[in-house]
Amino acid sequence: MGYVDGSIPEPSQTITTIATQTEPAREVLNPKYEDRLIVDQQIVSLITTSLTESVSQLTIGFDTSKGIWDCLASHFSQRSAASASSLKLQLLELTKGSQSIDDYLRHAKLFADQLAAIKKPVSDEDLVLATLHGLGPDYLMLRTALSQQSSLPNFTELRARILAFDAQQPRHQEQGTATALFHSSNTRRENRPQNGRNFNSNGRNFGRSKRFNSVRNSQQQQSSFPSPQFQAQQ
Repeated sequence: MGYVDGSIPEPSQTITTIATQTEPAREVLNPKYEDRLIVDQQIVSLITTSLTESVSQLTIGFDTSKGIWDCLASHFSQRSAASASSLKLQLLELTKGSQSIDDYLRHAKLFADQLAAIKKPVSDEDLVLATLHGLGPDYLMLRTALSQQSSLPNFTELRARILAFDAQQPRHQEQGTATALFHSSNTRRENRPQNGRNFNSNGRNFGRSKRFNSVRNSQQQQSSFPSPQFQAQQ
C-alpha cells in the first residue's frame, strides 16, 4: 500500500558513483529504483486487471500505481459527493404518504445507512428531524409532544414511540361505518313491499310464471348485493 499512497518515497532514478584513482565519478542507474519499478509495475498490473473496461479507460496515460490510484480516487470521490447530495435530498423529501409506518421508517434508516457507507454520515439528530418532518398530519399530536421536550430522542427511541403511537390509533372506524350502512340498506330491502307478486292476469300458468320470476329475481338480488364500500358512496 505504501507504493500507491506514496508513503514509501520513490528513490532517485540515478546515483553518482564515487570517483577513484582510475575512474571519475559518474551517474548510473539506481538499483533501488529498478527494484521499486519492478514491484510497482506488478501492482499496476493487479489494479488494471481488476477494473472494468469503462473505468480502465480513465487510467490511460498513468504508468505508476500511485498515478492510477490517485486518478481513481479523484473520480470516485466526485461520484461519492454527487451520490451523497442525492441521498440527502431523498431523505429530506421523504414522506410517509400511503406506505405503512414500518416501510417509511425502514426507508429513512436506509438512506442514513447508505450515507454512512460512503463516509458521508448524517447525524442522528438530523435523521430524527427528517423522519418527524415526513410523518404528515396524522402524527401531529406526537410531533407536538416531542417538540415540547428538552431534547429529541435518538432514532431507535423515536421508532419505538412512533410504532406505539401508530398502534393506538383507531383503525376500524371507517370499516364500522361501512358495515352499519350495509345492514341499514339490507333492512330497507327486507321491509320493502313486494306489490303485484301474486297478480294473475291471464290464468293460472301466467300467475305461476310471475311468482317464479319474482322469487328468481329476489335470489339474484341477494347473490349480487353491492359491497359495503359501494353503499357508503351512495
